[in-house]
Amino acid sequence: MTDMGISRFARADQVSDSTSVRAEQLTLDLWLILRRQRWPLILCAALGLLTGALHFATSPDRYYAASVVLIDERPTDPGQQLGAGLPILRSETAVLNEMQVLRSLQLAEDVVRILSLHEEQDFIAQPVSLARSTLERAKSTAKALFASETPLDSGVPPSEADRITAVAAKLQNDVGILRVGRSFSIEIRTLLHDPDLATAIANAYAQAYLADRQAANRKASSLGAAWVRENIAEVRLRADEAASELAAFRAENRASDPQGLRELEQRVSTLNDLHATLLRRLETVAMEASYPISNGRLLSQAVTPQDPALPKAWRVLAAGLILGLIAGIGVAAFRELRETSIRTGEDVRSLTGLPFLGYLPVFKKGRLRRLRKPLVTSAETQAGPPTVSFLKRPEQQAAEQSKPKRKGPPKYFAPLLYLPSVAPDLPYNDRLKGILARLQRSSGDSGCVAAISSINPGEGRTTLAANLAQFAALGGSRTLLIDTDLQNPALSQQLGFRDEVGLGEVMVEKAPLSECVTTLETTGLDVLPYLKSSAPEGQTGMLRLARHLGLARKEYDLILLDTQPLGISSDVNALLTALDAVVLVADWGTTPRAAFADVVESDPDLARKTAGVVLNRTVMKSLKAYGVLQQTGVRGARTSFA
Repeated sequence: MTDMGISRFARADQVSDSTSVRAEQLTLDLWLILRRQRWPLILCAALGLLTGALHFATSPDRYYAASVVLIDERPTDPGQQLGAGLPILRSETAVLNEMQVLRSLQLAEDVVRILSLHEEQDFIAQPVSLARSTLERAKSTAKALFASETPLDSGVPPSEADRITAVAAKLQNDVGILRVGRSFSIEIRTLLHDPDLATAIANAYAQAYLADRQAANRKASSLGAAWVRENIAEVRLRADEAASELAAFRAENRASDPQGLRELEQRVSTLNDLHATLLRRLETVAMEASYPISNGRLLSQAVTPQDPALPKAWRVLAAGLILGLIAGIGVAAFRELRETSIRTGEDVRSLTGLPFLGYLPVFKKGRLRRLRKPLVTSAETQAGPPTVSFLKRPEQQAAEQSKPKRKGPPKYFAPLLYLPSVAPDLPYNDRLKGILARLQRSSGDSGCVAAISSINPGEGRTTLAANLAQFAALGGSRTLLIDTDLQNPALSQQLGFRDEVGLGEVMVEKAPLSECVTTLETTGLDVLPYLKSSAPEGQTGMLRLARHLGLARKEYDLILLDTQPLGISSDVNALLTALDAVVLVADWGTTPRAAFADVVESDPDLARKTAGVVLNRTVMKSLKAYGVLQQTGVRGARTSFA
C-alpha cells in the first residue's frame, strides 16, 4: 500500500475517533444536564401525574358500541342497468363512496328522526370532564369579550327541522366510521356515557344506511325503467323506418344492388334485436323496482356494553406523565439557557485562561453556630493544621520572634473569619494550603505581597483573605493582613476594630505602618485595619501604601490585602507594581461569566499578576452534576479540580 493510502486511512481513523469522542461528550453533557435539572423534571412529572389523576377522577365513563355492515357494490346509474351481464366490480372508490354516505348529514338526520334524539336531553347535554368544561367556559368567555357585536335573540324558538339538523351535526362528531382492514366491511362505532343509547345509535346507523341504500336502488331502478322505455320507443321508430326503407329499396332496385340490399336487411335485423333486448331489460328493471335489493348487509349488531371503555387509568396517567416530562424538559432547557454564572474550574480556564485554585465550600448558618467556642489564649496551644510557611533566614526569624508586639484581640468574634483556628480539621483548610502553595511559587526572596480581590461585592474575598492570613500565621509564617477596601471596610468591622489607628493614618503619613498594626492574640496574625474616620488621599494614598509595602517585605513573610471589588474600583491597578500576585475570588453560581472575562481581558497586567481563581461558596454536593469529581470527608482529602 502506498504512503498516500496509509495517510488516507489514518485520517479516516482520526475522523472516526473525533466523532466518537464528540458523541460521548454530547451524551455526558446531556446526562449532566438531566442530573442538574432533575428536580424540575421530577416536579413537572409529578404535576403531570397529578393532573392526569384529576382528569381521570373528573371524567365521566364512556361506553363503546359498534355494528358492522358489509358493502355489496351494485350498479345504481341508469346507464349501467343495461350492462347487467357485466361482472360486479369491487373497487376502492366504491368503499370510500359508501363511507362518505355513512358520514353524511342526511343519514345522521335519519338516525335522529328514528331515535328522536332531538328530544333526548340526555344526548343533547352529555356530561363532560372538568378539563373540557373549563376549556369550553374559557372559550365562551373569550368570545364574549372579543366579539364585536352581540347577536340579537329574536325570541322565536327554532323549528323542529332546525333542531334535527343541529343534533345531527352533533351526532356526526360522536359517531366513527372506520374500514375493517382492507375488507369491504365498515364499522360504525359510538362512544357515549349511556351504554344503551350508544348501542341504539350504532344499530340505528346500520339500519338507516341499509334503508338508504335500498331506497337509492329503488330510485335507480325507476330511473332505469324510464330510460329503457324511452329507448324502446326510439328503437321501435328507427326499426320501422329501416323496414320501410328496405321495402322501398327492394321495389326500386330489385336484384340490381345485392350489396345494398344486404346492408339494409342487416340494419333492420339489428334494430329488431335491440328492441327485443330492451323489452327484456325493461322486464328485469321492473322486477328490481318491485323487489329492491340493498347494496349491503348487516354483519353484526351492536350489543350493550357492560364495562366502560374510557377513561383508562393507565392511558390518562401515561399521558399526564409524558406531558409533565415535556414541560419539565422545557423548564430545564430554559434554566440551562439562563445559566450565565461560573460553576466549574473548566469555566474559569476556558473564559480567562487563568489557573484554577480550587473550590471553597459554602457554610450553613447552623454549622457556623456550632463552631462558636471560646478563643484560645495563644496560637501555640492551638492544634493548627500543617501549612506552607513563608520562612526567611533563621536570624531574621529569631529577631521577629523576639520583637514585642501590641496585642489586642477583639471582643467581637465572627467564626467564619477564624476557621483555621476554631475548626482545624475542615477540608476548607486543605484548600487554603493549596492557595498558599501557589502564592509561595509567586513570591520573591523578600516575601510575598498578594491581593485578594473579586469582580463584584459580596463574593467572599474578605472571608478568604482573613482565613488565608490566619492559616499562614498559625503555620508559623509572619503574616500581615491589610484592609484596603476604602468604601466598605468589612474586614475591620467583622474583626471588631473600632478606635484603633490603621491604614488611614499610614496613607496620610500620620504614623508609620509598624505603629498601626494590631496583633490578634488567637493566631498571632498582624492586622492593619481601616476605619472610615480616616481620610486617605485617593490614588496618592494607594501609591504611598505601595511604598510602605515595599518596606514591610523585610518584616513579613506574607502580606495579604483585602481590596475593593475590581468592578467598582481601580485600587488594585494602582498597587500592581507592589504586588507579587493576585487571587481572584468568584462566587459559585453567582459571578457572571461575561463580566468576569471582560475584567480579565481588559487588563493584561492584572492577568499576568493573577496567581489563580478561587470559586467561593461552592455547593460541593452539586459539583458532580457539573462533571467534577469530588473527594471529601477525610482529613487531608484533596479536590479533583475540573
